[in-house]
Amino acid sequence: MIPWLIKIQFGGADKKPRRIWIPLPLVYIPLLILLILLLPLLLIVAVVLLIWKGFNIFKATAVFLMMLAAARGFSIDVSSPEQQFQIAVK
Repeated sequence: MIPWLIKIQFGGADKKPRRIWIPLPLVYIPLLILLILLLPLLLIVAVVLLIWKGFNIFKATAVFLMMLAAARGFSIDVSSPEQQFQIAVK
């Protein structure tokens, strides 16, 4: 299942931690519209790459979508005595 939310938290030891919540459907919808608008150009690029370099962009797209689906539950946590930074994909 694709991720729906990114939570970013950062702050220092003497400051209140700040949290930013990014709902990913607000990112996916504009990207989908842009993809539809650029689809003719993307198909031309895909054919040129397949002929010239042997790179199959359709397989690469499938791999990208599998990586996106596997990103759910991903977390990065970097802490030091002065700063804290965390990204969580839910």
